[in-house]
Amino acid sequence: MPSLSNRLWMILTLKCGQASILMSDSLDRKLLWHERLALRGHLIACRVCPTLKTQLETIARTSRRKPPSDINLSSDAKQRLKEAIRASQTIEE
Repeated sequence: MPSLSNRLWMILTLKCGQASILMSDSLDRKLLWHERLALRGHLIACRVCPTLKTQLETIARTSRRKPPSDINLSSDAKQRLKEAIRASQTIEE
């Protein structure tokens, strides 16, 4: 566990790379108080990172959605997919 002075230093000096890691981590776990504070301060001061945060949240929300079960391909589309798969397999060999 970082010392109090290290936590305060993190809050004051968080860089975009570190902020992006925290934004990603926040989708999987609850951030520690000093991480939340550092990230919140960074998001207020930075012009770029709020956009990244929105994008990460959109990706996470979209990835959790259940795909529609009523997708049906036409027989022509199925045939084109089969041919494309066969063609890619012959290229790899």
